[in-house]
This record gives sequence, structure tokens and C-alpha cells, in this order.
Amino acid sequence: MIDEIFITSLTPCFISGAANSNLKYDLIRVPSIKGNLRWWFRAIASPYLDLKNLKNIESILFGSTNNVSPFKIRTIPLNGNKNIKIIQNLVNSNLKFNYLWHPLFLKSNLGRNYIGVGTRFKIILNFNDIHLLKKYKKSLELFRKIWYHSFWFLFHLGGLGLKNRRGAGSFIIENVKIKNEDKTINLLKHNSVSISDFYEKEFNQIKRDINLLIKDCGLKVNKPDKSQLHSFTLSSENSKVFLISKFNSWINAAKKLQFLWQDFRRTIGRQDKCNLGYLGRPMRSKSKRGTYIIKDRFSSPFYFSIKKFNNSYYISNVLSETSFHKFNCSFIKGQEEREIIRSNNINIDLINNWIEFLEEKINTRNIININL
Repeated sequence: MIDEIFITSLTPCFISGAANSNLKYDLIRVPSIKGNLRWWFRAIASPYLDLKNLKNIESILFGSTNNVSPFKIRTIPLNGNKNIKIIQNLVNSNLKFNYLWHPLFLKSNLGRNYIGVGTRFKIILNFNDIHLLKKYKKSLELFRKIWYHSFWFLFHLGGLGLKNRRGAGSFIIENVKIKNEDKTINLLKHNSVSISDFYEKEFNQIKRDINLLIKDCGLKVNKPDKSQLHSFTLSSENSKVFLISKFNSWINAAKKLQFLWQDFRRTIGRQDKCNLGYLGRPMRSKSKRGTYIIKDRFSSPFYFSIKKFNNSYYISNVLSETSFHKFNCSFIKGQEEREIIRSNNINIDLINNWIEFLEEKINTRNIININL
């Protein structure tokens, strides 16, 4: 079964092969798409599956050392390599997203290639269910639907390439050619459907399909252990989706996002610089007193992308309410670089802080709040 999905880049996409010069040949690489599909599957399925079953279903859908994935992906650029540019072009156009897309705008990276806005691609999907027939014949269509749910989340809430969590590498699905298309999966938003209805319908459908898969496959699911899942994925449980409207171009949307993110980080760090660790780690922040450093890694619970509906642009934001744990915040002062290690275990309420911040900075009529 071969399906085709047509996408167009909405914001610059900073992506390349093993060597940056390969971009003119590789453009969007299949491993990048597969890796992001895995990430979104983990995020949307983790509230319903324990770690063992989550890894098992992921292996079936996307492949592993023991399983071949039933899905084959090819990408074909429809513009050729005409839209390949260098970051210096953005600087020359006075589009300096130095804060939002740091460190891509450092002098050493200005010669780096990126995929320009308006680049079109055809993604060819080949679903070969041979190795699923013996064990999961009854659930074939459910596996296929959940794979497409991951695809929906990737392109309606996420992005590809470097800084895809900060609005870079955002795409829009322009057209689909899917054989035996299930109408419960709407990859395209129709003009007659409101944005909130479009998102809420998909969120409700993915919950139903995962629970159906658990039932059909006879999975024995233990209560998900958040401490185990925490190191494996950011869960969508108790997460929020915010859509901030409306902008007449991706540039204005990205400028607004840069302003909001910079201002919010200042607000969070004003009382205690170590609180910035909750927005993503590692972290290094200078002050008049000295430098605060957090060395351990933790991906940001904020995921921003830029989307387009009915000729208007929106900032899409997924905020994952993760189970925070202690992290060491080092304070360095003076030439001796003396470190004062202390544990920071303040569980700040990021969701309420973010909502209050948005309501202060943006007209509430322009904020759409959706439960995930």
C-alpha cells in the first residue's frame, strides 16, 4: 500500500546529512523523519502504556534490531535544490533570530546551509504488513492508524531539524493521497472546521485508538511508572496545547515567539537563576554576582512551532507537565571559579506561570487553550 503526502516548509529548516555540504543532495533525510515520529509516538502513547509495552509497540511500528519496520519512507524535493540558502542570507535580510535560534547565528555558523521557506516535498509511504500478519493480523489497521497519528502530531505540532522546538523547521501538509483513508485521521484541516475542533478531535481519537490497540493485542499493561518514563520520553499526560494567533507572516510569528520566550525566561530567572533549569538543561546564565551553570541534560518541556491555517499564521506551543527531579545548580564567582553546589528541588508551576504570562502579554482572545 503506497501513500503520498505533500508538505511545504513554513520556516527555515536547519537540517543536513553527515556533512553540512550534503544538504544540497539529502534535503530532508528519512532518519530525521523517523526519529521525530518515534519521539511523538512516545509522547502521545506514554500515558497509556508502561515502559515495556511502549518499547514493544514502538519496535513494531518503527523497527528495531529485532524487527523490520512495516513502513518505508522516501522523500522527493519538488523544488530541486533551488531553495538551499545560507544563514548569512537571513542576517542580510535583517532577520536576526539570535536568541530564538542560538547558536545558529554565531559567526562560525553563518555559512551553514538551510532549507528555505516555501520548499515543497513529496513523502512516499509504503506500508508492508508481511511480518505483522502472523501475530497481529487483527490489529493491522490500528497499527497503521497509530503510525499516522504520530505523523499528524509531527507536522501539526512539531518540526524537523535543529531548533525545531523553537519554531524552526515547521511544515504544513498541503495535500494527501492515501489509499483506504480512514476519515478518523484528518491530516488536512478543512476550512469549515475550527482550529480548536480540529486539534481536539485528533487528541480524542488517538486516545481511543491506543486503548483499542491495547485491547485487540491483549496487552497486559501495568500502571505506567513515571520515574521510568521520565528518562525515556516527555509524556503528553496533563499537557497543554496553546495556539497564539494571528500573524500575517511566519516572520512576524517568529519575532513574537522570540520576544515571548526571552521575556518569559527573564521572568522565571528573576527570583532565582537556577529556576531556568526547569526550561531545559544544560544551562549557563551570567549575572552581576557570577555565573550559574547546570550541567546535566534535560530537554525543555516547551515545544514551539509555527503553523498556518486559512492564510493566517499561529504559534503552536505544547507544554509538557513533566515530573521534575533534583538537579545541581553550580554558582561560579571570581577568577578561582569556586563552585558552590546546591540542589534545587522547587517544583515551580510552569503551566500556570506560562498562562499568566501569556494573558499579561497577549489579548486573551488570541490564545486558544486545548487539553492534550
